Amino acid sequence: MLFFLFSCFETAVADKPTDEMCRHYRKWKKSGISTAALQQGLTYYKQNNYLFDNHTSIAIADYSLSSKKRRFFVFSWEDGAVHKVQVSHGSGKQDKQKWGDLDNDGMLDTCDKDGDQTNMTRVGFFKVGNYYLSENHDPTQWPDLIIEGEEERINGLQLMGLSVTNSEAFSRGVVMHEAMYNAGAAGRQMGKSFGCPAFRPEEGSKIMPLFHHGGMYYSYAPQCETQHQKVLASIPNWEKTCTVQ
Repeated sequence: MLFFLFSCFETAVADKPTDEMCRHYRKWKKSGISTAALQQGLTYYKQNNYLFDNHTSIAIADYSLSSKKRRFFVFSWEDGAVHKVQVSHGSGKQDKQKWGDLDNDGMLDTCDKDGDQTNMTRVGFFKVGNYYLSENHDPTQWPDLIIEGEEERINGLQLMGLSVTNSEAFSRGVVMHEAMYNAGAAGRQMGKSFGCPAFRPEEGSKIMPLFHHGGMYYSYAPQCETQHQKVLASIPNWEKTCTVQ
């Protein structure tokens, strides 16, 4: 399956993607994700699949949606399955002001600008790394992740930024994790993170194994226009992806 997927990517032309690339596209469009986010994620993966080690799924956080919604999507290549959970965005807290969500309505307002702002969401493409243990966060803050096959204690999943907008993400400690401030009933507004994609307790443990150890993650936030335009510059002609069936 993996060899076939790569061979299709190698023979694809820019304005007419292969059936293999887009065979689940119509189903995925109905998942609730922004069509632009999906097209952009597929375009980057098509053009840069050699950067990734895990080719089973791709993950996209659609931060154009409210944190009350299940806006973190994981798309499976093999069977087209879609997994959706809620995810936090960064508070952007600086000088007692939470710039990331100024009116506290669950919508991301402001993103990190070239690595010079703390506690803010980074936009762009990432390579997902390995599980690890942050000893600075005890289980009352970050619950331990219960992952089948992982024998050591872990509570986070590393991220490596691949875009000019998030290149310092790894060095700044931007990771995926579960957070106790997100505990509670589904559908309520999520808490604010220090810039990490943070999940409800137990939900992160269910989806992280789908794209860990080398998968692709896209943090999509078109409202952060300056940063978003820099991301789009790396995926020319993304609007044509999967439009020819």
